[in-house]
Amino acid sequence: MSTVAPTVTVVVPGTHLMAELLGPRDEYLRRVEESFPDVAVTVRGNEITCNGPRSHQVGRLFEELVLLLQSGERLDQSVMDRSIVMVRAEQRPSSVLTDDILKGARGRMVRPKTAGQKRYVDAIRENTITFGIGPAGTGKSWLAVAMAVQALHARQVQRIVLTRPAVEAGERHMDWKPDVCWQVPVRHEDYTEDGGYVISTIREWKRRDWGEGGDDFHWWCTESADAFVGKDPAYVFFKDELTEMMGAKAYKVMVEQLTRPTAVPLPHPAVRSRTTKK
Repeated sequence: MSTVAPTVTVVVPGTHLMAELLGPRDEYLRRVEESFPDVAVTVRGNEITCNGPRSHQVGRLFEELVLLLQSGERLDQSVMDRSIVMVRAEQRPSSVLTDDILKGARGRMVRPKTAGQKRYVDAIRENTITFGIGPAGTGKSWLAVAMAVQALHARQVQRIVLTRPAVEAGERHMDWKPDVCWQVPVRHEDYTEDGGYVISTIREWKRRDWGEGGDDFHWWCTESADAFVGKDPAYVFFKDELTEMMGAKAYKVMVEQLTRPTAVPLPHPAVRSRTTKK
């Protein structure tokens, strides 16, 4: 006995939305077709017809993308990929990716980017104390600080207190936090030459080092000179961090090079000649 594959039709309001929905040269449409190979997608005018075993998911995906566009969200490959993952998990991208938390330094809105981040943000809103546990780079500190600043702006709190219990207990913060948390704003890179020699470089963090979403971060993890202003030189202030990155021996050599007396240049030979004659 054969079963007829279900068909779902989505009507997109307006040709301008259709162009954004399909992407440049139908890029986003092809991404959907690659993600749901068992569903045939046909576009005619402002109608999208989906036919196949998972046509309901593909139809819901297009509906969610339309809602994102109508809310002002711009589509790109990363938004498409996140939306596909969420729809497969029976989640709504339109409720996750449009949850405005705070406007960033460059005018970009800080929002959750995954369903997990959305649950984290909701937990902070609904509870007095929230513990965020997970791998480095998943947005725990970033979203927590954004939520704290938003609460301060809304006068829900009078001040923000950053606690450092491990440091106050005499522990090293490098032993408790992931590298990405304590190395900012200095970055360690290793490069292996053809002969097998390893060249290590210590430099400042740049926006590009954060990859996707790096433009959302403010001065403390960019090349801005504001990140290196203080009463002590950077090599003194970051002594523990630099020693952890490059080793005590290399750090000692670096300090010797930075603190050695500056050589006094000799005067021009003509000046020396006049001085000698006198």
